Formats: sequence, structure tokens, C-alpha cells
Amino acid sequence: GLALRKMPDLIKRFADKFPEIKVELLVGDQAPNFSAHRIDAAIFPATRELKDSTLIAKKLYGWTNLFVASPDYLRNSAPCVKIDDLGHHQVILGGGIGFPELVLQVELKKNGDISQIDIHGTLISNDIGFARKACLNSSGIGVLPSTMVEQDILDGRLVEVLTDWSIVSYGGNHYLLYPSSKIIPPRLRVFVDWLEQQVGAEQRGSDIGADSRRSGLGEPAEPLGPG
Repeated sequence: GLALRKMPDLIKRFADKFPEIKVELLVGDQAPNFSAHRIDAAIFPATRELKDSTLIAKKLYGWTNLFVASPDYLRNSAPCVKIDDLGHHQVILGGGIGFPELVLQVELKKNGDISQIDIHGTLISNDIGFARKACLNSSGIGVLPSTMVEQDILDGRLVEVLTDWSIVSYGGNHYLLYPSSKIIPPRLRVFVDWLEQQVGAEQRGSDIGADSRRSGLGEPAEPLGPG
């Protein structure tokens, strides 16, 4: 998730720039309880737009799901070039127990045809981080969030498969949440402004990189924010 992939670096840079602000990071996968946990802000993933009049929600990183596997798994397994080939592979699913099947809507990129497929998981975990580790350990083809595996793909630890297809279901966004109030603590205002600036700079850089790749020259998960 975002807590393990992006937040450590972001928090380090924030702490270096604003050493006078104490940072406490509470990591979890449940909706934040601001009063019980006495927190100023939260970064929380959602698959739909958040509507809560007591909170301000600022969209940070969006994600889609990708089909990924390790190079070693792909070398030692049957080819996976058509969507139906998934039926011949170990499939790793994360995020829920008791759901051995996942119904995905997939779109063929070249013509926009949308199909619905049933994915039968052979390894299912309620922990998305465990599912990523299983992919890295060559246990199968995973259906994982782009924000979790983008660096693994760039570094060659994982490879995106079925790249002619995009998963149009089960995407979402990470939001920065904080209580709606006329009075915002100065430390929170500093963090909100700084984080928005950093995310904006990253996204502009990603857009430039994507343009370069398209021309032949050459995307963000859960935890709770500082208190």
C-alpha cells in the first residue's frame, strides 16, 4: 500500500524540511477515527468518491489494478498473452478472504471492447502486501494496485502481463482526509500544502515520462497521516 511504498520517503522529506513539527504515523486498513486516535489527517484509499460533510477530502494518487508476475515465474510457466490464458496459471488475489473468485471488467485497449471475466484465485490473502510478496516470490500472476507495483515494474522485479488489456473495475484513489473546521492547526495547514505540492510535482513528472515513453524515448495507498 501507499504507507509502505511512498509515505516513508514523503515523511522523511517533510521532517527534514520542517523539523519543528513532530510526526506520528498510524498505519492501518480501517477508516480513520479522528477523535479516538487524536490524529490531524489521514491518507485513505477508496474505490468511490468520499462524501462526508465532516471531512475535507483531497484526491492524491489514483490507482488501477494490473496483472503482474515475476520474470522467473514467466520464464517457467506457460505463455500468458490472451485473457483466457489466466485459466492456466496460479492467480494471486489480495484484499479479502472468502472470495476465491473475482469478477473483473477488462477492456481491450486497441478497440475498447469490454468483457467480463471470472478470475479464480489460487492464492488469496486479506493482506495486499502479502499478495505482492507472493508475486515477487514467483508464486503466480497477481492482480495488484498500480501504486503498489509501479516501482517493482520499473526496477524489473515484476513484469506487467496482458498489457493489451486494462482492468476497468476495482480502481480508486487515495485521499488526504482531515476534519472540516474553520480553524485548521498551523502544523496541519503546512502538511496539507506541502503534500499537495509534492504530489503535484510527482504527477507532472509522471506525465512527462509517459509522453516520452509513448514517443519511443523512454502512475499512487493507507494509512494515517501525521499528528
